[in-house]
Amino acid sequence: MYTMAAMDSLRFNEYDDELNKILREFHGAMFKVIKIAEKLDPKNYYITWVKQQIDILRKIDKENIIKRCKDKFWHYQKEIINHDIAFFHNNQFTNFIKDDDNKQFMYSFVNMLKKKINNISDEEKQQIWELLEKVLEMCIAYKQLVGDHD
Repeated sequence: MYTMAAMDSLRFNEYDDELNKILREFHGAMFKVIKIAEKLDPKNYYITWVKQQIDILRKIDKENIIKRCKDKFWHYQKEIINHDIAFFHNNQFTNFIKDDDNKQFMYSFVNMLKKKINNISDEEKQQIWELLEKVLEMCIAYKQLVGDHD
């Protein structure tokens, strides 16, 4: 028979294991998207810079990036699930771009995606959609885990 403290510890360990799994998959998908962006625009130093910033941020606070992204991906879930290419063309992504030091990078990144999305192979587009779906899936799992759902 477990004591209350042991049960709480067990629940915490399960929670922590699930959180780590979600974050591992989330960060993995995000870095793969960035790797594709590097391939699409190899001279864009902002992409390398943001990769470094994300790596630093997740080491400081492992939940930082997903906390900043979860509601944005939730907002565009329909477009991501439906692979709506207009999502890239017609969207200004203003609610993706926080007014901070990273603002210029985000504008540059979004504009690069808008320009390059038509010039990539169907296979690369499919890979991007699959990665965005994985990020969305992990954002939803995170929202459920932390009780941040409607």
